[in-house]
Amino acid sequence: MTVTDTTPGMDWLAAAEAEDAAHEARVDADSAKIAAAMADELNKRLAEMGITPAVPATSQGGDIIPALLVPADPGRQFYGVHATVDEDEGGMVLLASDYREGGYEGLRRTYGHFHHVRSVLVVRRSGPIPEPAPAPQLSPDAQAIVRALGRLADAVGRTRAGR
Repeated sequence: MTVTDTTPGMDWLAAAEAEDAAHEARVDADSAKIAAAMADELNKRLAEMGITPAVPATSQGGDIIPALLVPADPGRQFYGVHATVDEDEGGMVLLASDYREGGYEGLRRTYGHFHHVRSVLVVRRSGPIPEPAPAPQLSPDAQAIVRALGRLADAVGRTRAGR
């Protein structure tokens, strides 16, 4: 309890806090049900494609845990392949996990939506979408020129404004 909570006439605040907590609990429960239904639907769609995942999709709270279709194989340099639901666009997408020790952690997105078993083979060999190359940094000389031009533009602007 805080001073605000115990101040006379602040009962409305406690009631609002309780109502908000109840609302959040309902939202969390609804999210958990939706995630569980999406995981079940994903497993059903995989079965319709003839795919038996190494580990089926599940849910935890409001999150979908992707199905592990094929584990990584470091000896053959094959990526692990996982399937999940594209929550933005619908459909299934494949994710890749790294086979290299010390490689990237977690799962990375692959190209497009997942419609064919052959896509699993492609992702297994090619892996995730490559990380974008970092933007080239300007040389210190170029940075100095950019700063000087900015100061010049400010000075010209002030001169024109009569300051």
